[in-house]
Amino acid sequence: MSDKHADYTVPGVSLESGRELAGLLQARLHALNDLQLALKHVHWNVVGPNFIAVHEMIDPQVEKVRGFADEVAERIATLGSAPPASPVSS
Repeated sequence: MSDKHADYTVPGVSLESGRELAGLLQARLHALNDLQLALKHVHWNVVGPNFIAVHEMIDPQVEKVRGFADEVAERIATLGSAPPASPVSS
């Protein structure tokens, strides 16, 4: 979890709870970023007779996962923490 925290969080949530929730969401953000990279790896490396079908099927999935990652990152920010762009968790 990033150690960059604001002095606010969402109404009705304590700073401590907001930071805890942000930490849990950060773990999900890392998992979503890993998933989108794994899907792109498949997209770039698919071969064989079903190449085009699989190749075209993967990109919409990547976009969905990227959207999920964006939403999770925005929720982390709303909770008063800074979601790092780094692929390495701390």
